[in-house]
Amino acid sequence: MDWFADEYYDSIFRKMFRMSQKTAQWTLKRISEKSPLNGDYPPEFQFMIFLRFMATGDSYKSLSGMFEVPTSTVCNIIHRVLICLNSIRRDIIKLPRNLEELREISNGFRKICKEIVFCAGALDGTNIQFEAPDKKYSPRYYIDRKRNYSINTQAICDTRHRFLYAYTGELLSEKN
Repeated sequence: MDWFADEYYDSIFRKMFRMSQKTAQWTLKRISEKSPLNGDYPPEFQFMIFLRFMATGDSYKSLSGMFEVPTSTVCNIIHRVLICLNSIRRDIIKLPRNLEELREISNGFRKICKEIVFCAGALDGTNIQFEAPDKKYSPRYYIDRKRNYSINTQAICDTRHRFLYAYTGELLSEKN
């Protein structure tokens, strides 16, 4: 089965996964080169479940119904894809290496808004919520300040929507 359909479906794909098919295929190829997505389901299918989770924040139960897989499988797939993405992050996410690159990013922000000067990137963060992990993963370490199971993440982007930096933090209870 061709999980990434032709260009006709790209607009639908973008609405579902907030990413173009081309970018999804490129990312999946990069993941597969470094640490293949193993499991009972094709890598493309696993990646689509992960993308839908990231695009919408849907619950595992909702994704389970949408993709017709058990809830525990959704949890395992999301965890597996995150580990694979983490293995390629340094190949993809690059901070400015020199003053020239930093000026280029700063000038991009200045074009958007003249009041923004010397800006090196747009920073945002969030807690990614999930169902309680198995006891072997010490669930108490994933409880955030609102008593939900989650992990903290943040990223910096430039004006061309490229990630310059991304970080998924330490377990939350150790910090709170």
